[in-house]
Amino acid sequence: MLATDVLCGEQPDGVSRAALHRALFAGSASVSASQVLSSGTDTVEAPMVGGTVTVIESLLATPEAGSAEGCIALLEDIGEPPRRLDRSLTHLRRAGWFAGVRGVVIGTLIDCGASAQDVVLERVSDLGVPVLMNVNLGHGPCQLSFPLGARVRMDTRTASVTWSVD
Repeated sequence: MLATDVLCGEQPDGVSRAALHRALFAGSASVSASQVLSSGTDTVEAPMVGGTVTVIESLLATPEAGSAEGCIALLEDIGEPPRRLDRSLTHLRRAGWFAGVRGVVIGTLIDCGASAQDVVLERVSDLGVPVLMNVNLGHGPCQLSFPLGARVRMDTRTASVTWSVD
């Protein structure tokens, strides 16, 4: 989202602006995770889909819903209490949105409560795919740019997600 205070406000975040510039003009991006939950696969390459959990859920049963099949799912949100995240993720699972997912990246959970990360991890940890947690993607004070839909590389050995135009 370009029109945010983080990028365009009176005191924009330099790291966020540099990440956007790299994504647009260098055709590359890299983000790190602070925690890895791996199910044995070190590296996954697939398109990245997802975004705000509650928005993804609200699209179910519409032509725009898509799914995470064959993809790496990015999950983040803002201002949702843990009980609502639990409900949204349970709904996405029961609706089959996660069927065939290749990996999960958990981004920022801003103003979602102290247990929000535990709730999200509980809902995705048994999918049998690698999970990277605490990745600086989403609605945080630092907003790293990453192209949804692009093929990315998720590496649990380096706790990173990278993208580049070859």
